[in-house]
Amino acid sequence: MFHCIPCSIGIFCNNPRTIPDGYLTTSGIAKQLNLTELWVGKLIRRGTFSGAKKRGHSWIIPSKSVD
Repeated sequence: MFHCIPCSIGIFCNNPRTIPDGYLTTSGIAKQLNLTELWVGKLIRRGTFSGAKKRGHSWIIPSKSVD
């Protein structure tokens, strides 16, 4: 099991595929809101989901920012 710890630039995990507790992926949000992943990406870039962080080539989004 990997544990995520805060760091000066946001979230650091030993395994880049591990999603920290309280965060969702673009795929998870797309399923939850019945949207495409492409549309979720556009919403992220527009600032719709506060606290979204770029992680490699993917985004992680705080679940509390998804209504």
